[in-house]
Amino acid sequence: MGLIKLHHLFLIIFLSHFFLLSSSQTPQPDHQCLDHQKSALLQFKNETFSESSSSLSPKLASWEPDTDCCSWEGITCDSATGHVIGLNLSHGNLQGLVDSNSSLFKLHNLLMLDFSWNFDLVFNLDSEKVIPTPFGFSLLPNLSHLNLAYTGFSGQVPLQMSHLTKLALSYAAPNFSVLSLSGCSISGPLDSLLSNLHFLSEIDLSLNNLSSEVPDFLANFTSLVSLDLSYCGLHGEFPTAFPEHSALSKLLLSDTRFHGKLPESIGHLQFLNQFYINSCNFTGTIPNSLGNLSQLQFFLLNLELSDNLFDGVIDCSLFTLPSLNYLSLAKNFFRSLPPEGSCNPSSSLGYLNLSYNVLQGPIPGLITELKSLQELYLSSNEFNGSLDLGFPNLICPQLWSLKLRSCSVKKFPTFLRNLQGLGSLDLSSNGIMGQISNWIWMSSLVSLNLSDNSLTGLDGPLPNASTLQLSYLDLHSNNIKGSLPILWHQYPVVLDFSNNSFSSFIPVDIGSYFDDLVFFSVSSNKLIGEIPASICSAGRLEVLDLSNNSLNGTIPRCIGNFSTYLSILNLGKNGFQGTLPQTFANALNTLVFNGNQLEGTVPRSLSDCNLLEVLDIGNNWINDTFPFWLENLPQLRVLILRSNNGYYYSYSSSVKLAMKGFEFELQRILDIFTAMDLSNNEFEGKIPDSIGELKSLHVLDLSNNSIEGPIPSSLENLSQLESLDLSDNRLSGRIPWQLTRLTFLSFMNLARNDLEGTIPTGGQFNSFPATYYEGNPRLCGFPLSRKCEAVEEALPPIQQDLDSDSSSEFDWKFAGMGYGCGVVAGLSIGYILFWGNGVFSQSFTLQKHHPRMKSRRRRSTS
Repeated sequence: MGLIKLHHLFLIIFLSHFFLLSSSQTPQPDHQCLDHQKSALLQFKNETFSESSSSLSPKLASWEPDTDCCSWEGITCDSATGHVIGLNLSHGNLQGLVDSNSSLFKLHNLLMLDFSWNFDLVFNLDSEKVIPTPFGFSLLPNLSHLNLAYTGFSGQVPLQMSHLTKLALSYAAPNFSVLSLSGCSISGPLDSLLSNLHFLSEIDLSLNNLSSEVPDFLANFTSLVSLDLSYCGLHGEFPTAFPEHSALSKLLLSDTRFHGKLPESIGHLQFLNQFYINSCNFTGTIPNSLGNLSQLQFFLLNLELSDNLFDGVIDCSLFTLPSLNYLSLAKNFFRSLPPEGSCNPSSSLGYLNLSYNVLQGPIPGLITELKSLQELYLSSNEFNGSLDLGFPNLICPQLWSLKLRSCSVKKFPTFLRNLQGLGSLDLSSNGIMGQISNWIWMSSLVSLNLSDNSLTGLDGPLPNASTLQLSYLDLHSNNIKGSLPILWHQYPVVLDFSNNSFSSFIPVDIGSYFDDLVFFSVSSNKLIGEIPASICSAGRLEVLDLSNNSLNGTIPRCIGNFSTYLSILNLGKNGFQGTLPQTFANALNTLVFNGNQLEGTVPRSLSDCNLLEVLDIGNNWINDTFPFWLENLPQLRVLILRSNNGYYYSYSSSVKLAMKGFEFELQRILDIFTAMDLSNNEFEGKIPDSIGELKSLHVLDLSNNSIEGPIPSSLENLSQLESLDLSDNRLSGRIPWQLTRLTFLSFMNLARNDLEGTIPTGGQFNSFPATYYEGNPRLCGFPLSRKCEAVEEALPPIQQDLDSDSSSEFDWKFAGMGYGCGVVAGLSIGYILFWGNGVFSQSFTLQKHHPRMKSRRRRSTS
């Protein structure tokens, strides 16, 4: 009986998909469409779509008044009556607005409606006023297939859709109906939409923001074949009862906020072939009833249970499912697998992921019984002993991918020598020491990751590169010495040799191997010599990082523009001389030349790099006027032009910054922190009151300059400020009491200025040490030992007009750029131009002396 039902189900799905495919083609009608139907379609086109949308979309090109509308693209007519019964305008690049009064709803005989993948097609159906006559979707009582996925349909699902009670009778497959609102930004609750649609066969509400609980009645939708609620914001406990003999074959709940245990009734879903509940909050053990999913004979079973809170022992029945093809149990708290010989595992299992659990002991022998296994991932568990104990007779002739990252492996497992068909191997972040065994260079390997170990060299002899097909080779973060090896032929895509001890020249012909290379990093080694010009042959390269070596000579003129895809170029911390390249790829995102001996000017061609976010040419000998023309770059976030004293930025989006009294890394500064650092220059003048407009600042450092005048009380507006350094200047007056309102301020250095009066108390000020105020002999009060003669109130200083000296002024412009993401990134260190997330444009003047014209002022520490 089950087999008959399965054949019936398979036939329904096949016929429905066959119909949907054929409905998108131009039909050959037996009956011309009716005049009023054509009129409604043309009216719908004219009132809905913009003129440019209509002219650009191939879907609407055939919609002409003097032709039969049944022959139009996307239109399906009833061959007997001429009524329009299908409208498919999916992937039409359409722009427009559909409201409840649209002429679309005059097509009362519509059975199928598909507007999917038209991102700019907006639906305004929010009106739920009670009126005596039906409107909107209420006028399409026969509609059985509705697909609005990835359109501009947003907001709460209108009540009128709940009247589509015949979303169950399809003209192609009598018991197959579809409701797809995936990717539409709709909101909950679901009850009003689904309560009347209990004959639906397919529901797809994924990629929305429903933010509600799953209604209990959903488990009673006995006709459901496919249910996709992934990434839709649902929460609460999943319904505990699934009906027996359910036809459900696909259940996708990924990345929801369900909690509790999986119900035992999950075992009633005997035809289930796709079950995805990854990234939820399910707890407890996996129900033994999952072992009942054994009726499938035509479909392979995929179970994705990763990233939950499951624990305990994985039951043997899970591995015995006859059609099991894909099983992921990663990122849970499973302690052990069934012992070897305890069950007869499925012969069809090809993918097994047990990574990031707490599996203990030797590698389970059960794995050696999986004869069809192609991909095996065991990373980040608590295995002990030798890996070879579990694999003495490993026979996995089809094993292609093996990941053993963070498995406490201390040497290369010898069983790997028997895996002659292995294509991908990850042994990273283990404790492997010594030389890299030469047998590891198997001719079948496409990807090899040995990073983050304690490897020191390469066993010889190395294989002939022509025998290898490596496209991904990662050796970073070891201590490998010697020359850069050529361990690829013509296929490399990613090569990472960074953070090692390679000490050779870069091979002169290295670029001849880089036809398809995307990523190349040899940073933080001991490489010497010049950059070979052949590297400019890498026409697909996106990331080139040669930083932190001992390279020298001039930079090849082609280096900035050899690849139209080049996004990150880092040549910092070397010994390059000469001038900067004069042309650059328009795709550049990060450009770093910091810490060299480069001269000349800032190339004007950078103004064409509209995607540039980070420009760091500090710590060189650049001699130029301030490049205000860079303010036109819409994405520029970090600009570093400091001529001396290094400031280093790496392609991994981390910045070393002196903050809070020590040096540390700000990870992902472009996304999280906002920082402004003008320290260690010769700026003069006063801090403008407009500094308080930079309300997204987390870090402000003006130390080691010649800034004078009062501290502006407007700093209290920087409510996110965590670090403030105004030390080693000539500031005077009182410390504004308003600064005590900065509740996030954990570091403030005002040392070595000419401040006076009582130090304010309250808030974070009560935790600051005396060192923050030293070198201000006229300051008194806690935490200094110097007592105030009389109780004084720390009043805000009176702001005076800014001095102006047109002969030597340096104009710092604060221009509001208004990023859509709401992030204001700090343009830090040296000469910095700061773009804020605001609407103001304010200039202030600071005196700037060129370092070659005025000796650096030295300060005492007392």
